[in-house]
Amino acid sequence: MNRIPKDTARILIGILTFSLLFVAPAFAASDKLTFLVIGIDAEGLEVTLERFTELTGIEVEVLRSTTWDAQRERVQVMTLGGVAPDVVYVDSATYNYLLLQNLAMPLDDYIARDNIDVSRYPQAVLDFWYYQGSLYGLPTALSLHTTYYNVDQYRAAGVPEPPIDWDGDEWLWDEFVQTMRRLTVDTDGDGVPERYGLQTFGWGGGANHIGLWGQYWVNEDVTEWYGDRPEVIAALEKTVGLRTVDKVIGGNLVNGTAATNVAQSNYLNFLFDSDTTVNWNVAAMPKGTHRASQTGFHGISVARFAPNPEGAWQLVKFLAYDTEGAVLFSRAENRVPVLRETGQDFIERYADSVIPVENLGSMIQATNYVYNLRYTRHPRGNEIYQLLNSMHTPLVSGQKSVRVMLEEISQQARAIIADW
Repeated sequence: MNRIPKDTARILIGILTFSLLFVAPAFAASDKLTFLVIGIDAEGLEVTLERFTELTGIEVEVLRSTTWDAQRERVQVMTLGGVAPDVVYVDSATYNYLLLQNLAMPLDDYIARDNIDVSRYPQAVLDFWYYQGSLYGLPTALSLHTTYYNVDQYRAAGVPEPPIDWDGDEWLWDEFVQTMRRLTVDTDGDGVPERYGLQTFGWGGGANHIGLWGQYWVNEDVTEWYGDRPEVIAALEKTVGLRTVDKVIGGNLVNGTAATNVAQSNYLNFLFDSDTTVNWNVAAMPKGTHRASQTGFHGISVARFAPNPEGAWQLVKFLAYDTEGAVLFSRAENRVPVLRETGQDFIERYADSVIPVENLGSMIQATNYVYNLRYTRHPRGNEIYQLLNSMHTPLVSGQKSVRVMLEEISQQARAIIADW
């Protein structure tokens, strides 16, 4: 998506805000809500919204986007065209975009009026949704990183299976690395393993997993760059070392040429839908100084200029808070849910699968260990991501050391961050 310059966007939104004071009919309240979505199961969403209409009498028109960039652009275009949507399904980047462009409505008054108990959400999750002390959306689900592994290969190698308890001290980093080494097998001695211990470990050489050592690329306000700090360098050296020193990354879990894969929760659905014969399971992440799961956040916001803000809030509350609606929406959303009730339903849905219930419970426990990359709250957050990801090939090929690479990009990163 072509990004509208920040000053231009602010001027346009300012003009729109002013005009709304005098052109109210363009945004008159409607009995029908418009709901912008992406990637939600159509049949499941239809069932969910039919129940909402049955309870409230409010009909909902669903408008689907094909990409997250298109979702963000659609909100902006509809708003500037005087036909703003009512409710928007968001991921991390989309939520932050709405915040920065003043396109999301604060929900604090509704939350207070309706006695919404936000403590039902894991605090680690809820923290992401606060902006300048207010909530502009409610969470529904997460895209978590967890460990997927080949049960038979672990047992044959005589190594312990990954732990499921995120609170424990099992699978500390050194033990994790040794396990990956033992699972890496080069039978014919040609230097190319027939099986690797680990399929992959993040992007940018593992830049998204430095949270395992409690490190961040930027401060909480995204005004300072931390990338050339010694602690950050040391953390990234550990993840890069999985390729350059330990040489345990390669292959594919699905066809048995990798024993382990660290991936986001959509990989769970991929494995269920695949025709793999691998006896697989899911478990917690390894632990550096911290146990952490780099996470994508998903939820629902009321658009800043929603034609029917009261109805929009009722829909958000139904989908993200009320147990009946939240369970129905969680099934359609098909990610890792965040409420206790939706989490229990998630476990029950997969209870008859190959995964033991306790391992499914581990995925729900992971909602307390989410790690937010932070920089997505910056208007140029995608450029910071691209900068970090550009390190991948030079680092994993050994062309440049972590220290040299981070020294090279830090000046550019600081320039991006300063442009706010």
